[in-house]
This record gives sequence, structure tokens and C-alpha cells, in this order.
Amino acid sequence: VFFAGMAAPAAEAGANGTAGNGAVSSRKPQSPLALLRSRSMSLLDDPELVQKALLQINQRHRWIFDGINASIKSFVLMGGMRLFVGVALKGLKLLRAKRLTLDELIQEVAAQSLRTGLLFGGFSGWWHGSESLFGQMAPRASPRARTFIAALIASPWLLVEQKDFRHTCAIYTMARAVQVLFNRFRKRHPEIPAVPHGDSLLFILSSAQIMFAYALRPDTIPESYYTFIRKIGPMTESQLQSVRDRTYAPGGRGPPQPLTALTGGRSALEACKKTYADGLQRSLPMYFTLHLVPRLAFGLPKFLSQPGTSMLQVLENTLRSTVMLTGFVGNYMAVFSAHRELYKPAQEGRYEFALFGGIAALSIFYEFALFG
Repeated sequence: VFFAGMAAPAAEAGANGTAGNGAVSSRKPQSPLALLRSRSMSLLDDPELVQKALLQINQRHRWIFDGINASIKSFVLMGGMRLFVGVALKGLKLLRAKRLTLDELIQEVAAQSLRTGLLFGGFSGWWHGSESLFGQMAPRASPRARTFIAALIASPWLLVEQKDFRHTCAIYTMARAVQVLFNRFRKRHPEIPAVPHGDSLLFILSSAQIMFAYALRPDTIPESYYTFIRKIGPMTESQLQSVRDRTYAPGGRGPPQPLTALTGGRSALEACKKTYADGLQRSLPMYFTLHLVPRLAFGLPKFLSQPGTSMLQVLENTLRSTVMLTGFVGNYMAVFSAHRELYKPAQEGRYEFALFGGIAALSIFYEFALFG
């Protein structure tokens, strides 16, 4: 109410609308804000007037309240989710590797959670506030135009995140942008048939490009993204670097190294078995945490009311994700080994790694085959 009084227009003379000579004034009735500002009274003397004044504030400055409301909700929701998931994942790392102290864990997780909360809270608040303001200022503007302009205004909040995260967002956003543009094109041209498993095809193409970058051009993908793939993947950094050195040798591509040199002396079958086992060991606890923690953090009453059903859903989602990722890294190693052992290339390849990634990404169909 204090800010409403500061923002209200100057109080008009005469609360009852009478002029100094007793004649009835031709002025319009005062608004609740003007009346509230002009009267020297306690707020409890006329609660109905206070309620009307607050309603007028909400109507006049609704865009501010929309922005603040959306910002607080998104900050608490996304920042809290990032906090719970970060604590769980880093806790597993602390227990398993013990290369991270408790203080370092708290500092790292708190910083990441704060950045995530600021990103989604700031973006959501600015977007909702701007969209609501444009709706008041230009009610005839199309929702598409309002949404686009509001998103442009809110997008600088991405700068609160680190460069690697922004790079990763760009990768996912580009893939989704292609999907949206294709769907809009199909909507305008119904004669174009739908692409069966279009999402899966997009995933396969994206995986081909990313696995090519993983093998030969790690400088083109975020460092954190590359580190995750390398930890889950079948080859060490030194083995990958030896492949790059031979691929981009000054005098031309050199002969490929034997498979045993890239698998630590293991045969093709042993290397594939180890890759599948390592992928399962790493991905199972990670996905179990990612699926369980959000349910406990944001749906605890429902989880406690139906614990059996909730745990079955967590386990099913965990198995789906684990089967897909384990199959991906295992298939990649299997195709790579078969290419080296059966085809026996004369020189180190380049685009074969993209082909390996595309074939490995077929593991996404394991989900449909096993879980429907």
C-alpha cells in the first residue's frame, strides 16, 4: 500500500467531489489509490478501500507481480532440484573415489545450485513479466510476437552460467530447433508424410556428430561434456590422443594402431565385455539417483502414499536409461573393434568415427524393444 501511494497520481481536492462553493464538481470519482493516499487514517479504518486499492495495483502493475511470482517459483524449484541431485551425485563420488572433501562438495554443489536457480528464476521472471507487460501495452499484438520479444529480453540470464553449460544448451537447443522447424513445415504442408521415429533419427544424427568430436575434435564440444563421454566411453585419453596424432599427422594420415594397443592388450571380445560392464557400473547408480532424488524432493507425499508404485516407476526409468547408455558405449566399442579387425583399414580414418557413433546410437531402440 505504501508503494501504491507513492505511485498513485496526486490526490484530488475534496474526497466527496464538492467544490469550495458547495456546488457539485464535474470531476470524475477518485480511484481507490487516490482516496487511500488523500486520507489520513489507519489502514484498519476502511479495509474495503484497502482491498480495492490492492486490486487496482494488481491490475495496473500485474506484469511486475507475474514476473516476481514466476521468478521465485522457478528459482526455488530448479535451484532446489539442482541442489538435491548435486548432493546425491557428488556424495556417490565422495564415497566411491574419496577425491573430494566434504567442504569442496558443499561449495561446488552450492555454487552450481545458485547458478541454476538464478538462470531459471531470472529467465522465467523476465519472460513472464515482459510478456505480461507487452500484453497490457499492445493487446493486439500476436502471442507469437510477444513470446519472441520476451524471450529475447530474458535470454541474457544465460550469462550467469559457465561457458561449458551454455555450449551444452546450444547443442540441445539446436537439435530441438530443427525438430520444431520441421514440425511447423509439416503443419503448413500436410502432404509431407510424418517421419517415423523422428526424435530417434535426430538423436542418431546428433550422436554421430558428437562422437566424431569426441574421438578427433574434443575442442569443439564442452569440456564437461567430453569428460563425461570419456569416463563412460571405452578409451582413455592417451589412446584417443594417439588416434588423433595419426589422423592429423603432418605428412598425412598414418597407419592405424592395432586394436590391442587401444584396448590395453585386450582382444576385441574382452574389450567389448569390459566396456559393457563399465558402462553398466557407472550409469546404473547415476540414473537411479537422477530418477529418485527429484521424486523425493518434490513429490514426497505422493511417494510415501504409494511407495511400491513409485519405486517401480523409478526402477523402470532407471533401467530404460541404463540400457540405452550401456548399449551406446558398448555398441560403439563393438563397431570400432569389428572395423579394425575385419576391415583392417590401411590408414587411420576420420569420418568412420561419426558412422560408429550413429550405429551406436541405435541403442535408443532398446527402450522400445524392452519397455514398449
